[in-house]
Amino acid sequence: MSYSLSYSARLARRQARYDLPQRRRTQLGLAIVAASLLLSAGLLLAAGLPKDDMQHVTAMEYGSEWPLTLSGGDLACHDNGAITLKSAEGIEYALNDKALGGGYRAPLAIWKYDEDMASGVNLPLTPLIQRGAQLCRPQPA
Repeated sequence: MSYSLSYSARLARRQARYDLPQRRRTQLGLAIVAASLLLSAGLLLAAGLPKDDMQHVTAMEYGSEWPLTLSGGDLACHDNGAITLKSAEGIEYALNDKALGGGYRAPLAIWKYDEDMASGVNLPLTPLIQRGAQLCRPQPA
């Protein structure tokens, strides 16, 4: 009978020795999971926020000079100087040659024709390109 008590005491002592590291491992695991969730949430939040080199533009702002069939979009300047307009559907259209060379979709499907011209000339993209170029330049502080 005393053997079983001493065995129980040894077992309890051994169990107590392993409990503390197990709790630490559990706490460490929970801390890692929490940090991962916070990092993931931060990345998702950052991905959803507009960049400094992006600006929303609308047809109402430009009136009759608006050259596209879209009602608006996100005008952006990329690192290589490519100026694009992203539609609400997420399609990014090239507005300058650098964007076309960078593989962005040509705006032919969304580019309005000048109704004053009989030969089917498109309205100039110049107003959007100029505004996009302002996004490319560093803004003074």
